[in-house]
This record gives sequence, structure tokens and C-alpha cells, in this order.
Amino acid sequence: MFEITKKLPGQDAIQQYMTPLMLRKREVKRMIAEQVKQEERAIADEKFRVKRAQQQQAWKKARREKNRELTLKRQAAELAEKRKRAEEIEKLKKEALELRANKKREAAKKEMQLLRYNK
Repeated sequence: MFEITKKLPGQDAIQQYMTPLMLRKREVKRMIAEQVKQEERAIADEKFRVKRAQQQQAWKKARREKNRELTLKRQAAELAEKRKRAEEIEKLKKEALELRANKKREAAKKEMQLLRYNK
């Protein structure tokens, strides 16, 4: 009754064979689970990269459109300013022409009056 057997649990042949096998099996399961996680991370990263690239393309397109709108507005403002200056120059030319014509008319009137009085 008080004898201790020489075959304690864990020391028999089956357990000596099964223990490394079970540890290896557990390690393989852990490695497989890690590989699955890495694949899922890789897929998620790829989806993120694709989504980010699409988002950047959308941002670039919006920025190009905005810059195009600003350029068109600036060009329209410059054209309006150019037309306004051209109209002002044309108006000044007409006024100068009218002023010269009036001076010539006045000079012609004076000469006519001088000719009438000098007769």
C-alpha cells in the first residue's frame, strides 16, 4: 500500500511519445492561426491601400477641378478688366478726337469771322 510504482504519470512510454506530439500539434495550430491572421492583415492592408489610392485620386480630381474653376474665374476677370481698359482707351480717343475737331471748328469759325470783318 505504501509502495510507489516506478511508472509515475508522465513517465510511461505512451506519454513520452504523446507529449512532444501534442506540443507539436499545438505549435502547428498556433502557426496556422498566425498565418491566417497575417493573410487577413495583408488583405486588409491591400484594401486600405486601394481605398487610399482611390481617395487620393478623388482628392486630386477635386483639386484639379477647383484650380480649373479658379483659373477660369481669374481669366474671366482679367478679360473683363482688359475689355474695360480697351473701352476706356477708346472713349478717351473719341474724346480727344472730338476735342481736336471742336478746336478746329472754333479756329475755322474765328478765321471766317476775321475774314468777314476784314473785308
